[in-house]
Amino acid sequence: MNAQGSLAERDLAELVLELYKQRFSGLLVLSNLGIGKNLTLQEGRMVFASSTRTDHRLGEILLRKGRLSEEKGTEVRRASEEGSKRILERIWTIFRPKK
Repeated sequence: MNAQGSLAERDLAELVLELYKQRFSGLLVLSNLGIGKNLTLQEGRMVFASSTRTDHRLGEILLRKGRLSEEKGTEVRRASEEGSKRILERIWTIFRPKK
């Protein structure tokens, strides 16, 4: 599926629901005023998201909301420079329940 459209014509939640129902796999690219968001879907489920704005990234949001210490935030930033898989692994190790 290769389609283009405007969210002014269709609600994002409706679009995501439709992609879920179709079990869509691929990349949903959203952009506005030079800001880009990419949602990666596998069989209709969101498995990854990214943004061109660093302040919209998960690590930065968690840091701003006080869910990450400055030390852990530095670890997450370092991991993000190593690639998307690495940052998700690092965030998981920070937040996984202690045994």
